[in-house]
Amino acid sequence: MVRSKLILRIVLIELAIGAVSAVVLFILPRSKPLQSPPTTSAVSPQATLSLSPAPKPSLVSNLSGHSLPIYSLAISPDSQILVSGSEDKAIKLWNLKTGKLIATLNEHLASVTSFAISPDGQTLVSGSQDATIKLWNLKTGKLLRTLSGHVGAVTSVAISPDGKTLVSGSKDATIKLWNLKTRQLLKTLSVHSGSVEAVAISADGQILASGSRDATIKLWRLKTGEFLRTLSRDSWAIYSIAISPDNRTLVSSGCSNKIKVWNLNPDQLLYTIADTSSYVCSVAISPDGQTLIGASGDGTAKLWNLQTGNLIENLSGHSKDVVAVAISPDGRTLATGSLDNTVKIWSLRQ
Repeated sequence: MVRSKLILRIVLIELAIGAVSAVVLFILPRSKPLQSPPTTSAVSPQATLSLSPAPKPSLVSNLSGHSLPIYSLAISPDSQILVSGSEDKAIKLWNLKTGKLIATLNEHLASVTSFAISPDGQTLVSGSQDATIKLWNLKTGKLLRTLSGHVGAVTSVAISPDGKTLVSGSKDATIKLWNLKTRQLLKTLSVHSGSVEAVAISADGQILASGSRDATIKLWRLKTGEFLRTLSRDSWAIYSIAISPDNRTLVSSGCSNKIKVWNLNPDQLLYTIADTSSYVCSVAISPDGQTLIGASGDGTAKLWNLQTGNLIENLSGHSKDVVAVAISPDGRTLATGSLDNTVKIWSLRQ
């Protein structure tokens, strides 16, 4: 009987096909009533309630030891050692996990302004207002070599991904390329008309970017030192730049409350973050390329979504301007340095 009724339904629908342009057949069990349409929400309320919120960054350590403001930070490739540089002329090495002081290096004659660590984690490079660059054995703290050549303070240093080339920027308005192995000067680049405040190298080792007090960002071919083009002519000095791991995005900040995010191929300003409450003088990008970190003059470090520019977190705790940030290569830890003479370590993931 049930089979005959089902056959009868199908025959009746087939007879009606000629009178309509389309037929949709739903065969439903007779014992169950037709259900109302499902909600159009992408995630049901029940599913939303069952999700655990993402862990918020938390303060892990407060490092005191420097007697004057912190100007520079770096974290080793194995995410084990934090390096801090200060106006007190000292370099301090810390255990990133425990916050314990490992060593203090005291060879510079003026403020330590910048750091770079070789990809193998063996060599630490420091730049200083004493116009020198010093190379250290990161494991032992031994001074290996002092490089001289700039006639102004060294403001920024960077090492190529293959570990072969060291780049330095200076208040003498030049950029110098060095052979990191032989410690020999390879080339001097003189295009900027003002102090070179920032240098960065793309992850593929092809492009060198430089930011200057002449309010421009310039792009160079790292291997040859060839000047390629000027990315930006801004109204403010450029004090910090960072390039995303996929080599496609450059972020810049200067003596203003604006951060600019650029596409590198083709050159295009993607967006400007203009809602910061104070100036941002240091920026970094997370290893996964998802997060932009900025050191703010309001005593906080801010985290934005790099794709959208939306603010994610606002980390407060310093009593004065935050002027340096560094994120660990494993993406789990953030370090912030401040004019309050302290370094704070934050856990980004649990």
